[in-house]
Amino acid sequence: MSKAFDRVSWKYLEKVLSLFGFSRAAISLLIGFTKKAYLSLLINGTQSKFFSPSRGLKKGDPLSPLLFNIASEGFSRSINHLYCVKGLEPYTMGRNFKNIHHLSYVDDLLLFTNAAIPNLIKLRNYLNDYEEVSG
Repeated sequence: MSKAFDRVSWKYLEKVLSLFGFSRAAISLLIGFTKKAYLSLLINGTQSKFFSPSRGLKKGDPLSPLLFNIASEGFSRSINHLYCVKGLEPYTMGRNFKNIHHLSYVDDLLLFTNAAIPNLIKLRNYLNDYEEVSG
């Protein structure tokens, strides 16, 4: 979980908050709290100079789990969009079963898709694009 919190891109989080309808003032406030962190490392008993991180959420901050979930929800909705609008074919188990696109829990994700080569290429391209956008 600590690695997942460390990897959240502030720019991506701002974009997701905006898409979810947060006001510019609320976004500035939330991101401002996140950006105002100053960190120092203790290496072999010697404390380093303070520095500001360029991404990530603060562990122990009560807002961090909420902001992480919002960022994750943005990804989840974009996966749904990929299947429902962009035409990615889901893995089907038969007529009597509901198709499941993906399952996510904290920072783990399982994707279910048809294994046809064009489908896999479309999914790979989407994940590469997401990696670029999300930092």
